[in-house]
Amino acid sequence: MGALMLKGGDSDQLGLQAGLGLDVKDYGMTIPLGQGFSGRIAQSGAPQIVLDTRTDGNIASDALRERASTLWGVPLQTPNSGILGTLLGQKGNQTQQPQQQQQQQQPGVQQLLDLFGKKPQKNPPPPPPK
Repeated sequence: MGALMLKGGDSDQLGLQAGLGLDVKDYGMTIPLGQGFSGRIAQSGAPQIVLDTRTDGNIASDALRERASTLWGVPLQTPNSGILGTLLGQKGNQTQQPQQQQQQQQPGVQQLLDLFGKKPQKNPPPPPPK
C-alpha cells in the first residue's frame, strides 16, 4: 500500500498521482500544503511516521486509515526546485495477525518507485567552484 502525491507547478496543493491498494474514490484527491499527513510532510520537508493510522485524524484517505496500521511518509525534493511532493507507504496491515505481518514482504521505496515507473536518480555532482 502506498501513494505518490505530487505538487502541481506553483500550486499549493498535492495531487494523488499514483497509488497502490487505495480505493477508486482516492484518485483525484488533493491535499493543501500544510494540511493532513502529506501536506505537513511537504511543507516541513521532513519525513514523518504515524504509528496508529486508526487514531490519527490527519490521514485523508479512508483506505490508508483502515488498511495500514503504521504509515510513513517522506518528502520528494530537489535542492533547486524544492518540494515536488511526498511518497507514502505502509508497514503492516491491521487485519492480519502479527505473525502474518512479519512474513509478508512490504513494499519499500525502491519497489514503489519501480511500480510507479520512476527510477531513482542520483544527485548530480555540484558544479565546480568559480
